[in-house]
Amino acid sequence: FSSIWDEASTRATGKVLAERFPEAWDQTGLTPLLDEDGPVVERRFQATVAPGVVLTGQPDVVAMNSDGEVIVVDVKTTASAYDPTFVLVAEQLTAYQILLEANRQSLGIETVDKLGFIEAVKKKVPKTSRGTGPEVKEPLLAPCRDEDMTQEYLAKVRDMARDIKQQRFPRRPRMAFNSPCNMCDFKGYCLKGDMEGL
Repeated sequence: FSSIWDEASTRATGKVLAERFPEAWDQTGLTPLLDEDGPVVERRFQATVAPGVVLTGQPDVVAMNSDGEVIVVDVKTTASAYDPTFVLVAEQLTAYQILLEANRQSLGIETVDKLGFIEAVKKKVPKTSRGTGPEVKEPLLAPCRDEDMTQEYLAKVRDMARDIKQQRFPRRPRMAFNSPCNMCDFKGYCLKGDMEGL
């Protein structure tokens, strides 16, 4: 737990979010997509994207709206609400679109129309009536990715698979300023070439 959270406050927040989620879901107007195996909720999909390379993922909910659009919704518990532009580029959603379209025949769909997140914002339960506390936001949705964007993502996946096969592991600090290297189990090897403990 961080310095401002403990087990009791985490459980209290989780309880409130769980209680508020059904009403928030009902307000979306979305209905889980149904196929012969039931609702498409927490279902794992796979697609071969190159020889010997299988992309896999498990969207939280594949839903439909009243217009018959297919919408992939991932539920996120976050400390604060996302910037709305994130949904336009989130690779997780791009992967889900690729996976669902690769499995469109078994799902009985033609395409994915929209992608997005429902955010369950983890705020402490207020001790007075003044704070907002935990809240489930309405969905942040974006149009499905275009062909250029899906191909760009697939190229990245294939490049990563090739690096792994050739035992090339370049350092990728990415957001290290926000998720410090000292939190990584492989920091000794990455920073100093030390394999102890691996």
